[in-house]
Amino acid sequence: MPRGSRREPDVVAEIRSRTGEPALLLIHIEVQAEWGSDFPARMFEYYAMIWLRYRLPILPFAVYIQGGRGLTEEEYRVRLFGWEGLRFRYRCVGLAKLNAETYAEKNSAVGAALAALMDRSKVQEPLNLRGLLLERVGTSEHDEARKFLLTHIVEAYWQLTRQEAARFPQLLQREGFREAQKMEFAWADKLREEGHQKGRQEGRLEGLDEGLLKGKRDTLLRLMMAKFGPLSEELATRIQGLESLEELDQYLDRLVTASSLAEMQLSN
Repeated sequence: MPRGSRREPDVVAEIRSRTGEPALLLIHIEVQAEWGSDFPARMFEYYAMIWLRYRLPILPFAVYIQGGRGLTEEEYRVRLFGWEGLRFRYRCVGLAKLNAETYAEKNSAVGAALAALMDRSKVQEPLNLRGLLLERVGTSEHDEARKFLLTHIVEAYWQLTRQEAARFPQLLQREGFREAQKMEFAWADKLREEGHQKGRQEGRLEGLDEGLLKGKRDTLLRLMMAKFGPLSEELATRIQGLESLEELDQYLDRLVTASSLAEMQLSN
């Protein structure tokens, strides 16, 4: 390999062609937060070094989390004395310019998860769309680890306001969102468990991040709905507004013996 700075491409996958020509090729995927003026040259450097190492056909892609122009191409050119000595092209996917609803309707759990990064400006019912993305992930044939990873993409890149977070668990109780509800709860439980482990490692609950708070809020909401039925929007908002881990633990303990909402003592 050439001397100098180390280069590590994000993803290089060896695949076989369905048509047989070429029989074997490499796909190189580079994920960028946004476009930069030095990026085309860097894509060419990756291409050249991968070619030198493997000597196989390469199909390069750039994926922009922000910016980009949708589905398009970019190029890197080298000119000398008015002569074009090199033109290198690569495919581009600008997620922010793609229509989220379009990819939510496709039969692809990966496409549905990435739709959380796409344009939602014209979506009339955003929470319904978010539920649909999680439903696509939950009903896919991926294993549990991959489902969790895809769910994390939706949760990380489509964060809810406090009001939306209060409404969303109720929306997931509707027909057609059964798997989405499972994915949402599994994700919250995972964060809760990770938060507990982190707290034990650090020896203090104060070090728990917002993920643990969210996990406990969502767990409390889920268990209360399972025990008492649908909650009012006011009560759900009250639960999502709880900021104390100790207080949340008290309500979770109280839920074990409470026979009514009144006994939970959650009124403002």
